[in-house]
Amino acid sequence: MKVTKLALDKSQMKLTVEVSAADFAPFIEKASRHLAERVNVPGFRKGQAPFEVVKKQLGEMAIFEQAAELAVQKTLPLAIEQE
Repeated sequence: MKVTKLALDKSQMKLTVEVSAADFAPFIEKASRHLAERVNVPGFRKGQAPFEVVKKQLGEMAIFEQAAELAVQKTLPLAIEQE
C-alpha cells in the first residue's frame, strides 16, 4: 500500500492510496464469495459457487466494485493512521 499526502487549504489533507494488484487479489476473492452468498446461482448452494461462475452470472465489474468497496473499508483507516 502506497500513501501520498497532499496538504490543501483550510487544514484539509488529500490522501491518495494505491493498492498493488497482489494486495488487491484477496479482496476480489472475498467479494466473489460475498456476492455468491447473496445471489442464487443455479446448480450451487448459496455461497458455494466458484469465482468463474459468479463472474459469468453477475459480470466482472460487479465483483470489482464489491472488491473496491472492501479494499477501501480495510485500507482507509490504515492510511489515515499511517499519515
